[in-house]
Amino acid sequence: MSQAEINPNESVKSSGGDEIENVNLTMLHLCKLFEEYINLKKILSENERDARLYQML
Repeated sequence: MSQAEINPNESVKSSGGDEIENVNLTMLHLCKLFEEYINLKKILSENERDARLYQML
């Protein structure tokens, strides 16, 4: 009997962990982009900020 037959939920657990890792990585990147955008308000004009926001998206 293979390991997958013994514990069929094992593959679900490992893919769930990858999904959580992907979500965490996505949130980290979004936070960095948001912080960068907020800091740009101090040094860029409104048009430059809008262009930069468009590039981020």
